[in-house]
Amino acid sequence: SHPALRNVLDGGTDPVDGMPFLVTEWIEGRPLSERLAERELSPPSAKALIDLALETCQVLSQTFQEESVWIETSTDSILLGPSGQERQVTFRISPLRWLGEDQSRKGLRSLLRLGEESTGWNRRMLSDSAGEGLGAWIKALRKNPDQWSLEQARYALHHGPDSLATAPKSEIRSSAPISPAHATIPAQTTPPVLASKDRTNWWPWIAASVLTTLATAFVLWQAFRPRDEPPPPVVAEAKAADGAPAADDAAEPATAAPGMSAAERASARAAQLAQEVEEIAEIPEAGTAGMASPELNARLIEVGKQLRDNIGKQTRIEARIYSVRPSNSGKTLYIEFGSSASPDAVCARHLTKSGVFTEERLREFIGKLVRVKGEIVHDPSGRIAIDIASEDGLKILES
Repeated sequence: SHPALRNVLDGGTDPVDGMPFLVTEWIEGRPLSERLAERELSPPSAKALIDLALETCQVLSQTFQEESVWIETSTDSILLGPSGQERQVTFRISPLRWLGEDQSRKGLRSLLRLGEESTGWNRRMLSDSAGEGLGAWIKALRKNPDQWSLEQARYALHHGPDSLATAPKSEIRSSAPISPAHATIPAQTTPPVLASKDRTNWWPWIAASVLTTLATAFVLWQAFRPRDEPPPPVVAEAKAADGAPAADDAAEPATAAPGMSAAERASARAAQLAQEVEEIAEIPEAGTAGMASPELNARLIEVGKQLRDNIGKQTRIEARIYSVRPSNSGKTLYIEFGSSASPDAVCARHLTKSGVFTEERLREFIGKLVRVKGEIVHDPSGRIAIDIASEDGLKILES
């Protein structure tokens, strides 16, 4: 029982595929995703939201006797209550968090993503002072999302990451008591401050650039160094393409023009997002077409994470096709290697306007081991996709 949790009325497991489910109370509200489509949260509001999510996870972790982010953190699953309502923010428990290895349930990566999406700070360089210290918290999590317990994360959110080194354990536990709390999301039209206005002090930026370069080199070394374990069934190889575009940055919407106001840019971005949503095909619910094994989906996520740093390059992977689905608009055909909808999972796609493959022809490849070649791109669904643009982009290796 917690003000920020939707009460559970029933639950169980699906008799067909064994997937767990929960039935929760109905609460009038608006998904956070709709609010973010209009404007981002101010840093204080985002900080209050993250703190409430951490507190809720602490309550559930005490109940379940295992620490984890037990709530759904996608912005469309978080409800904002009407103005004046006592329960202004509510979360729901995620039954799927029970699946997989214990290690896969650790870490605060999902809360990091929630903080970045709420403030619009995805892939942006932040100063420690951004958002009254929220920037320092997000930067620390980006380096290692598995470094803190829930208690430590709440303490660092309020006192700064550096304070953990000197704070006694008793102070950390007592500084963020678990008690019923409420987070408010006030109207905010002022864009978040991303950096200090003092343009004469360059040494923090130079130090940050050096540390970022060293961290990137270490991550690349870890990702590509030889390992002793056997190779996964999905094999990826990325290489630079002639004239390949640079990695995706947080760019202005294509419809934005110089001289636009903040409100006009937000409206243009909202229109662009609405158009992108039409291109996203909904992944069938588990059990409708057979559920890919958790091991296979874990491999797809592993490969997707490796490809995420190679956007714009050409790659080649070998995998067995799980399903072929058209997007909602019919302009894109998705070739799935598993059933994972994780933002880090890898899939392939083909634009129907190119006329190379039809949906009927692609369906003939289902269940077969194939080699896929194409450009690595960010898909509007948030996943990593490989664009198949020619006949030689898809070749059967074995039936």
